[in-house]
Amino acid sequence: LLGAADVKACFRFPRNHPDLVGAYGFYSIDHFCLPTAMVFGSVISASCWEPFRQTIEQMTSIFYQRDDLVDKHKYYLDMLRWEDFTNDTTAIVPAVPCEINQGVLTEAGEDLPLRNFMYVDDALLAVPGVRRMKKLLAATIEAIFTVMGPPDTRLRQCPLALDKWQGMLISQQQVMLGININMRTLMVGVSSTYRQECYALIDSTWPTGRPTFRAGEAQVLVGKLARLAKGAPWVYHLLSHMYTSIAYALQENTKFLEETSAEFQALAERVRYRRFSRQDELTKEVHFALKNEAR
Repeated sequence: LLGAADVKACFRFPRNHPDLVGAYGFYSIDHFCLPTAMVFGSVISASCWEPFRQTIEQMTSIFYQRDDLVDKHKYYLDMLRWEDFTNDTTAIVPAVPCEINQGVLTEAGEDLPLRNFMYVDDALLAVPGVRRMKKLLAATIEAIFTVMGPPDTRLRQCPLALDKWQGMLISQQQVMLGININMRTLMVGVSSTYRQECYALIDSTWPTGRPTFRAGEAQVLVGKLARLAKGAPWVYHLLSHMYTSIAYALQENTKFLEETSAEFQALAERVRYRRFSRQDELTKEVHFALKNEAR
């Protein structure tokens, strides 16, 4: 069976040191925002989250050995749906043990301490049998609540992403990280529906010989192909050329606008003026605060 659990807004947990808050500040309309925690999209957010991820992953194997957690987290487990595959006649392809995965039982026939596998904030679970899956799900919930804090929705969001959890189907086939995984046939790939969407996008938006393109159109195409590449690795060779072409086009387009567009020139000057004037205001505020502190 396959299942998953997602940590809600995981990048908000690693906090910024007060001395570095200004370095991560950004403008939003007319306000200068000072994030007290990591933000989605920062180049260091994932690495700052890494200690939390590893802790949750390792603690799951410890909590898996506790039988009381299934009853403790029954409220959350009852939110899930379970596939009825008793009438499925598809032949089961047996998995072969390897150096990493030796199975789920010891030589004595007892359960091994299983764990989830986390990709950033997504805990991915694969385990045979309903009983083991419930134990692993409960252990994952307990690990998330232990590291992130118990749920108290009066003050903050539940660390278990309930919008993805409620109604999730525990099944032998799941779409995980954009890839369709079938544990009965041991097949991994991109669904035919998604491939048809890629064909339709190329036929409707990218006819042969098209000399120009819009940035939004290129963004959609690259996003589609990037996911497609997870099931067909050779597509990555196409993406490298596309990224280079898009970067060159944007660079040339900026030069063209700087030389020909009065509107673009006025906008660039406005942004430049507001940035420097705001910096002067912030400098004055910092000096004023330091003077007060010295007094």
